[in-house]
Amino acid sequence: MNETPDIHDDFSALSKKFADYFGAAPLFAVRSPGRVNLIGEHTDYNGGPVLPFAINLATFFSVGENNERCLKIFSEATGESLSYGLEKTPHETATTLSKILKGSLTLTGYIGPGLNIYADSNLPIGAGLSSSASFIVGMIRCLLTAQKKELSHDELAVMAQKIEHEFLGVHCGIMDQVAICSGKKGAAILLETGKMEKTFLEVPGNIEFAVIDSLSRRSLATSDYNQRGKECLEACKYLGVEHLASLTMDELNSATLKIAPDTLWLKRARHVVSECERVYQVAEHLKAGDFIALGKAISASHQSLRNLFSVSTPLINTLVASAESYPDCYGARIMGAGFGGCILAVLAKGAAAEFQEYFHQRLEQLNMSPLPFYVVKPSAGVSVWRFK
Repeated sequence: MNETPDIHDDFSALSKKFADYFGAAPLFAVRSPGRVNLIGEHTDYNGGPVLPFAINLATFFSVGENNERCLKIFSEATGESLSYGLEKTPHETATTLSKILKGSLTLTGYIGPGLNIYADSNLPIGAGLSSSASFIVGMIRCLLTAQKKELSHDELAVMAQKIEHEFLGVHCGIMDQVAICSGKKGAAILLETGKMEKTFLEVPGNIEFAVIDSLSRRSLATSDYNQRGKECLEACKYLGVEHLASLTMDELNSATLKIAPDTLWLKRARHVVSECERVYQVAEHLKAGDFIALGKAISASHQSLRNLFSVSTPLINTLVASAESYPDCYGARIMGAGFGGCILAVLAKGAAAEFQEYFHQRLEQLNMSPLPFYVVKPSAGVSVWRFK
């Protein structure tokens, strides 16, 4: 079982990789975690609440200076290397890494020294654990640290979101960035995205979280993610509201009595409004330690994402059903934007190892290969570590 430790806690391995690649020692390192969203999918860009936490899977950056007035970066995860002269605007290219780099340099107004950056990760890419937001937040933090600049957690989150919007073409909400920037060990964040208000909730030690990677990948910019946003805006226009999260289910039902139930924008609205209600329910269940009720809400979230928001897949549905058949699994669901990626299973304390064995046996019965399995824990947000 992959306990997914912070693989560079002492940063010695990261320092060695940097030195082997660039031929010099790094000055500092940045750890930028991924995130799990316990509940609240597709609610953040609709002005609603979410309940994420930063996790012990992360993107790591080791950073040193160079005398060439350029920024050089190597990403071990993709094998991609780039070099940009700092005296001129980065040129337009098609790769995600180059777009992130251009956005980070532009929005930070970088005027610091030339930099060498080595990026490493134990965070699966495109799996619904916010690998993109993790990389962007970490890159911004590298550039700010090199310039001896500081931003608040919220300012950093907003800047990272702006890069997603303006440079990657992904019209995401603010949840991922806030969780990555503001995460606390052992806590989830009840985030009211419309107000940017955060409440930290202790996650009890008698539940565990497992993430199973379906290995089914999607790009948010090329999937139907942005289309879902457009459909929600269509619902807002008909209902005369700025955000769907401002409605209760009773209000939505009253306003749509004459609308056919299978109308696409109405199905999207029903998911968003009901999901907002589930976020508050799960927050209360977390406080009360009522994990059975919490699990039922998690499972209901998956059903809504599958039936109303249409972001699940047959493979994901099979994995969720397999997870939920385990006796000590309180509930499971697709996680992240959807269209593939990971599922989240909420387990009784100490059940993870047996659950992994059980789950893989289920996959064998379905003639499926074993899938990557992670035990994740609420962890600290983005941080900087200086080499001595």
